[in-house]
Amino acid sequence: MKISEHANYLLNEYGRLQFDYAAYCKPYGESLRNEARNNLEEYIAELEDAQRWVPVSERLPKENAPVLVLTVLGGMFVDFILGKSVVTGNPDFYELDIEDVTHWMPLPGMPEAGQ
Repeated sequence: MKISEHANYLLNEYGRLQFDYAAYCKPYGESLRNEARNNLEEYIAELEDAQRWVPVSERLPKENAPVLVLTVLGGMFVDFILGKSVVTGNPDFYELDIEDVTHWMPLPGMPEAGQ
């Protein structure tokens, strides 16, 4: 997985501050630091992937999952993609097909109780 330059900088800075001590704990220090870095890289990449626009040419979302869609005309709507159809509540796009959608993005999770 690839991460952004900014995330990589933060990861390196965190590693420098938090895991340098592990290098002095031979023979396990280096492997502990590498394992921690790999875990952080995977987590950051997952977070970044969840917040990006996904081209419909790359993949479609799970069926019946509400997603934010971007249309060829620049409209953004919360819709459901079902196969080659897009179920929309917007009356301006009554006959919206998957060919009318360029990208989609997962919706954020619901807030936790008390937020």
